[in-house]
Amino acid sequence: MNNRVFFYWAMAIYALLAYAFYPVFHLKVSSEPEILSLYSYLTQGFLSGHLYLNVEPKPELLNLVNPYDPALNGPYRFHDASLYQGKYYLYFGLLPVLSIYLPFKILTGYYPTDGLVAFIFLSLAFIVSFHLLIKIRDRYFPDFSESYLILAGFLLAFAGSEPGLLSLPRTYEVACAATICFMIIAFYFLYKALHNQYRLRDVFLFSLCLSLTPAARPNFALVCLILIPAVLIHLVYYAPKVNWPKLFTALLVPPITVVFLMGLYNYLRFGSVLQTGHYWQLSCHDVIALHAELADLTKIPRNLWYSFYYYFLQPFTVSSRFPFLGLRLHNCYYVVDQDYSLEAVGGVLTTTPIILIILALPKLVSINFKTKIGRKPLVWFVLFLAIVPLINAGFLLLLPFAVQRYEADFLPYLVILAILSFWLLDDYAGKKRWFARLKLLFIILAIFSIVLGLSFGLIYWRFT
Repeated sequence: MNNRVFFYWAMAIYALLAYAFYPVFHLKVSSEPEILSLYSYLTQGFLSGHLYLNVEPKPELLNLVNPYDPALNGPYRFHDASLYQGKYYLYFGLLPVLSIYLPFKILTGYYPTDGLVAFIFLSLAFIVSFHLLIKIRDRYFPDFSESYLILAGFLLAFAGSEPGLLSLPRTYEVACAATICFMIIAFYFLYKALHNQYRLRDVFLFSLCLSLTPAARPNFALVCLILIPAVLIHLVYYAPKVNWPKLFTALLVPPITVVFLMGLYNYLRFGSVLQTGHYWQLSCHDVIALHAELADLTKIPRNLWYSFYYYFLQPFTVSSRFPFLGLRLHNCYYVVDQDYSLEAVGGVLTTTPIILIILALPKLVSINFKTKIGRKPLVWFVLFLAIVPLINAGFLLLLPFAVQRYEADFLPYLVILAILSFWLLDDYAGKKRWFARLKLLFIILAIFSIVLGLSFGLIYWRFT
């Protein structure tokens, strides 16, 4: 094994061991669903031949004047399940159940814990994204040293939201982890399609993995609505016309099929193809009131201001208690300005400052489009990737709450864009004197981002 391959394997093994370390208390299987593992209960329900959970609502809950009022249902509710016509259903999407929980149970006879499932999803996402960066480096930046890839590997593994998702693995974190995994795999196949004459298999697998992401995080449907037409237009301009029918079929059949199946799943549960069950969710918040608030467009300017501050600018905390760097922790009921809810959250510009280099990306894209024709596939890949954080961050800014785990909807993709921006900038201005100082600053900020990401994973251990 040469030094290059050794370093790649060493980086990957270290990251996977670190990933296993965070949920170490949860890496197990059980013969019965783990307490509060909603996906395991849904798996149990499917194996019993129905779509609701194998948990009977307490009579005290059903006898309440308003069983959806969190002030009344606290002692009786099955937290975050959806109560509909005397049965508990799951608002969260099917993707984790169909991809891991159900096959795992059928093959082994055991239920995987949420920690194990999150570990599998995020480990796979890291392996695929690291392999993708290796391919990009080897093709477009062969003169870059191995240290660039090692730094990129650490950033991929720890500078995003992954340590935090792993350290407190619950249904919510599993949904985020599944979405990251399938989105990363989708972009891996998109990269291959852009570099392999739009091979039919690559286009199909890109579309399939992308189309499945709303089955874990529904807001990714917005990404699909923008990204799939964007790729379709790209195919019209760049793919051979003779291949259009097959390529368009490969691109459009997966989302159409997924939409149909998700609509059917909703209809069989709630009598409506559009109803996911969120309206009837039993939470520490009044979800029915939340729906009314979401319909109040006058709150959007306030939401934009608060959400931008919390998701992008809120500083992390420093304390004398290990791990020394952390988040401001709030309970489920904490609100700002009467009806803006807040959980622990740190602004990504303060916790992951390397993403600031993305500000140079528009100029770099323009330069590479004009002067480096051979890099057009990479530039298109970067532009398509940028759609994900733009859409998701924009959507989250509109909502009347801020939650740290939701940064997983955009931060991992910003980290990849930051790495590619740095590589493009180095290739463009690497010999200029000012870049040496910028390079040093980027490395310092990268190390800071990695350390902070690792710390965020440790702060939740007190809850395990």
